[in-house]
Amino acid sequence: MFLMRILALIVFSVTFVFFHSCDSNTKNTNATAFEDTEIIIPKNDIEFPKLSAEAMDKITSWQYFQEFENDLRQINRGNVRNYRNETERMSAVTDSLLKNIPEALNTTTISSRMRVVNVRIKLLEETIHQPNADINVITGHLNEANEAF
Repeated sequence: MFLMRILALIVFSVTFVFFHSCDSNTKNTNATAFEDTEIIIPKNDIEFPKLSAEAMDKITSWQYFQEFENDLRQINRGNVRNYRNETERMSAVTDSLLKNIPEALNTTTISSRMRVVNVRIKLLEETIHQPNADINVITGHLNEANEAF
């Protein structure tokens, strides 16, 4: 009788470990599949407004503004290897831009517009990070981010 209990305990333990490891492998496989899913955003030939010489002069003191504009252009052209990483970085940059508006540009209009840009980029980032994200929704959020910018 004692031997039967030991044998049953061993079988139960092995079964538990086996199913637990299978469940763990499934989670890892799903995470990898999600990360490896390629997102292809159609090209968008948007042209941002040209800034005056005076505006360009003031923008040069706004760290990361040009970098953000270039990143947004790259996404619109489809020249991005990993949209998830790019939008994460752009979200962090818009946070920084919003917090560090130069004194010469710190008006209600510009700070409000930067809040809108920040929210639109965060919506884009959130949508891109969803598994099986609809490309039409992603494109819509990208268009809204472009318009806000």
